[in-house]
Amino acid sequence: MARMMKILPRGEEVAGYRAVFAYPHLTPSPNPDLLCGDMSVALLSHERAPKASTLVVLTGTGPAQERYEVESYSYVPDVAVTVMEEMRAALPGCAAYNAEYADFSYGFGLKEVPPVYPVGDEALAYRVLEPPFRMVSSSQIVDLPTDLADTGRTVTFVRTGGVITQYKSLPPRRVFEAFESRFRRASDAPRG
Repeated sequence: MARMMKILPRGEEVAGYRAVFAYPHLTPSPNPDLLCGDMSVALLSHERAPKASTLVVLTGTGPAQERYEVESYSYVPDVAVTVMEEMRAALPGCAAYNAEYADFSYGFGLKEVPPVYPVGDEALAYRVLEPPFRMVSSSQIVDLPTDLADTGRTVTFVRTGGVITQYKSLPPRRVFEAFESRFRRASDAPRG
């Protein structure tokens, strides 16, 4: 974890943004900000849990002050390849799923799209789908949602060596490149 923390940007090392560390949202439970169940299991399974995970929150320093969350998971490189393969295989089964919070059930879906930027060794991207606003008590039996609409939000996973980075929305290309170059330099650097 300490090695990964040294690699990640801090302060204003990404042009136009202030980077701060936060606690990652590690959970195998389905939720709209992360994944459906099968993708969560692929990313965070107990058999091959990440060696380290981090969350960097980037806030724009300009007037818009846009905010991006970048979560990174460090694996042995071969394991990272397997995790991406399993996530890619799980994605079609995530077209519609329910996620529960407190006493409510929410319907969501994921739709695979081509990654916007050609970065990393491989990338996987999807759009988040939601139904028109509705909440149903979790004590009720809920059918999977059928009237899902594209929210316009793209989530992207990029593998660079043994690190898988999740961008929970679509930041500018320079943000992707800043993280990729740091992970690439770290994987090429001698350990010691």
